Amino acid sequence: MKRGANQLWRAFLGLGLGLIWLIPFYLMVINSFKTKQEIFTNPLKIPENFTFANYPAAFKELDFLKTLFNSLLITIMSVVIIILFSA
Repeated sequence: MKRGANQLWRAFLGLGLGLIWLIPFYLMVINSFKTKQEIFTNPLKIPENFTFANYPAAFKELDFLKTLFNSLLITIMSVVIIILFSA
């Protein structure tokens, strides 16, 4: 009986931690389809009117592709250095 209760407790703990881990991703995706006014009104609510206007703005105003390239470059270089020193 104790083993079953322990497994159940671990399952609930894992589920809770998984949900906590997923909340920022949920907010990021849901809020990317909202207007600024909707984001500040209720950030947890699913948008009433989905809009894709934020995506072109991210590519133009924030230079998203350059930022993505820099992140990939740093990640690849870090992984290569870690592999070289770990081998």
